[in-house]
Amino acid sequence: MKHKHTHTLSHTHTHTQHIKTLITFTPNTNYARLQCDICVLQIGRSTESPIDFVVTDTPGASQESEDSSSAPSTISRFACRIVCDRNPPYTARIYAAGFDSSKNIFLGEKATKWKNPDGHMDGLTTNGVLVMHPLGFPEEPKQGLWREISVCGDVYALRETRSGPIRGQLVNTTTNTNTNIQIQGLL
Repeated sequence: MKHKHTHTLSHTHTHTQHIKTLITFTPNTNYARLQCDICVLQIGRSTESPIDFVVTDTPGASQESEDSSSAPSTISRFACRIVCDRNPPYTARIYAAGFDSSKNIFLGEKATKWKNPDGHMDGLTTNGVLVMHPLGFPEEPKQGLWREISVCGDVYALRETRSGPIRGQLVNTTTNTNTNIQIQGLL
């Protein structure tokens, strides 16, 4: 279904089982107002038009292959989106994954995904979108705990391994200014 107020969130569970969740924005006066009051920035390795900031892997000492073109990228084509309010209190929110040119968010077969108790689907990108708020900043800064952001913007404790199949525990927290964002290994 192609409609300017409709997006889809696709989840691949197996090679034969796919789930699509339709996300519909109701066209009303609030929707028109929101178009001017928020700014959505998308980050990823894709050079398609929905991506505002293109990021790429750079060959380094950790890559064994001399031919970096054959090494798989750890950065998702549509890694994350940051939504900023243009009016006070100027809140910024981060979400894993981004919308492609077809207005879809697609999580591959290896991505961690689940259905929340309220029935909506959520998930984590394969290599994760992490945030960390330093403690004691700016007087005596110390590293805080790294947390992982889901497609729906929820905050979770880290998985056991970077691309592990089981999400961490849901964390009821908000981050403030001076928060570090790590996108699939890029800081």
